[in-house]
Amino acid sequence: MGACGSKQRSQGGNGRISQQLDFDQKNSVRKLLLLGAAMAGKSTVFKQAMMTYTPGYTPQQKVYFKQAIHSNCIEGIKTLIADATSRNERFLTQKGMEYIKIVLQLQPHEPLSKEAGSMISYLWKNEPAIRSSFESRSTLFVGDYLEYMFEDMDMDWG
Repeated sequence: MGACGSKQRSQGGNGRISQQLDFDQKNSVRKLLLLGAAMAGKSTVFKQAMMTYTPGYTPQQKVYFKQAIHSNCIEGIKTLIADATSRNERFLTQKGMEYIKIVLQLQPHEPLSKEAGSMISYLWKNEPAIRSSFESRSTLFVGDYLEYMFEDMDMDWG
């Protein structure tokens, strides 16, 4: 009656609105803008949110991340070797010298073998010139994460 309508219509309308709101909340796309300087952790925050609120990474994403890690490790060790060489640092072991020649031939787009990982780990653990270069990483644009990665590079990357 009147302009307000009946109770039955009003409840039916509210029910539809509630259903629509529930549907929208369940199926809505939420966007998040992450701002910050380079190397501030924006990607890390995004990946953590993705792991928390989604079922996880797809097999394709996992392959991509593995390739990115391999590439970053290869580029990182090559940068440290180049810096140590440019500062005329001496490599202490013959084995280290042999490994450096092999590591410098690695291509960032190729998969990292267990043997190559072991060589990188050996250089990290046994050649002070590499560690010395790592200490000046801010001028070399080498990430802090490499320290963690190089400690366990001799694992099976298969």
